Amino acid sequence: MRVKDVARVELGQQDYSTISRLNGKPSAIIAIYQLPGSNALQTAEASAAHEPDEGALPRRCRHAISLDQLCRSLKA
Repeated sequence: MRVKDVARVELGQQDYSTISRLNGKPSAIIAIYQLPGSNALQTAEASAAHEPDEGALPRRCRHAISLDQLCRSLKA
């Protein structure tokens, strides 16, 4: 499955005045937003089901989830 099969994809930044870093190193961000009227839990589960395996990424690339607001709100 490809991202284009389940989403609209745009190359660019929401705000060009910022840079992204994770643990002090340059990074790329992929943001997943819930659409109005959709189910938050289904959105999160579908996203988690498509996380890449470490072996599928180039050697120097790593995958990390740095912000997950859904899990925080479900635990509260």
